[in-house]
Amino acid sequence: MNRILLAALAAAFVAGSVSAQGKQTKCPVMNEDLGEKPSAVAYSGKNKAYKGKSVMVCCPGCSGAIKKDPDKFFAMVHKKK
Repeated sequence: MNRILLAALAAAFVAGSVSAQGKQTKCPVMNEDLGEKPSAVAYSGKNKAYKGKSVMVCCPGCSGAIKKDPDKFFAMVHKKK
């Protein structure tokens, strides 16, 4: 139950991380601005919907978190509109 609630809260925070132009503005791991030198993490999971897509993160530490659970973070950033 707590994991579901945590995932819902995280998705709500990241929902505001995409600007009106469709560009990602916040790191999905830290929920902070991407900063001056963000880096892209390419999708490495099995979900075909995210193949060829990437997520921007604020630092190398966040890249590791994305790689550990790519489906979770890619779902937050690349949700269907």
